[in-house]
Amino acid sequence: MNGMMIVSAALAGAAMWLWPGDGGAGRLKRAQDDGDRTAPSATLLLEMLAVSIRQGASIPRALDAVGTAWGGECGGLMIRTAAALHRGAGWPNAWALACGDERFGPLMMLVADTLEPSWRHGSSPLPHIEAAAEQIDKDSRRRIEEAAAKLGVRMLVPTGLCFLPSFILIGIVPAIASFGFELFG
Repeated sequence: MNGMMIVSAALAGAAMWLWPGDGGAGRLKRAQDDGDRTAPSATLLLEMLAVSIRQGASIPRALDAVGTAWGGECGGLMIRTAAALHRGAGWPNAWALACGDERFGPLMMLVADTLEPSWRHGSSPLPHIEAAAEQIDKDSRRRIEEAAAKLGVRMLVPTGLCFLPSFILIGIVPAIASFGFELFG
């Protein structure tokens, strides 16, 4: 068994040594780029901001940290917004580019609306973040329940159309036939 493990490790090492390329860095970069094709989950993004703020980061620093961690175009928008806030830009001006983005604009608008009261009044953003995340979860759950209810209704019609003829042929026709045999038989 140990010999088999040594041979496997040697073959894996040889394959990596002979593999043309960059040692996997290109694959990692492509995976990160592929992951940026869709907007991140709003709840996940808000929770990441909440964790950063709980650790003592200011709003601009939290945006910078989460943007750096997230990467891609969405992360870049957060980093640019944080830099604008650090430079002293007003809240609407700092968020203008991010909220105007065609792919990530609605998500950035949600983050901006969630954090704005805390930025303007100097209060903790954590209650606002938690409330926004709960509202997103409630809305998502409501949409799922509505879709499930619609699916149940849509499935009822074909199911009824399949069971009704069989019920008539298996249940009602034999009952009528036996009743007829009793009366006329």
